Amino acid sequence: MTHTFAIPGMTCSGCERTVSRILSSIDGVTEVKTALQPYSRVEIRMTRHIETEALNAELGKVAKGKYVLLPDHHNEELS
Repeated sequence: MTHTFAIPGMTCSGCERTVSRILSSIDGVTEVKTALQPYSRVEIRMTRHIETEALNAELGKVAKGKYVLLPDHHNEELS
């Protein structure tokens, strides 16, 4: 299953690496794709459903609230 989120705190390639590293370390996450254009978003492929709150909690442990996953209303697939 794949979920796509907007992530407004992700503003540069360093942010992309940090977000990818954190999310990839979560048990059940198999792939993370990030993009800064046309807006900051992340696509997360997982083997089981992981609640958004749990993903945000993991991001918060390292990034101290800088990155927050929000619903992606554009739903564009990342390539």
